[in-house]
Amino acid sequence: MVPIKTITVQDDSSKTQVTLWRDDVQSDVRPGDRVTITDVIVNSYKNVLSWSTTTRSKI
Repeated sequence: MVPIKTITVQDDSSKTQVTLWRDDVQSDVRPGDRVTITDVIVNSYKNVLSWSTTTRSKI
């Protein structure tokens, strides 16, 4: 089974859900942290955007 975890990221104008996959689940992201996430896939479901990490993503 592939480990996954969903977190919420936000800035002053919006927020979105980010699904972390595989090794990214182990990242130590806490509320209030500033993060940069690269190489994500943007998903749209019922007009709501979310992101998913890939094997190339960096947090």
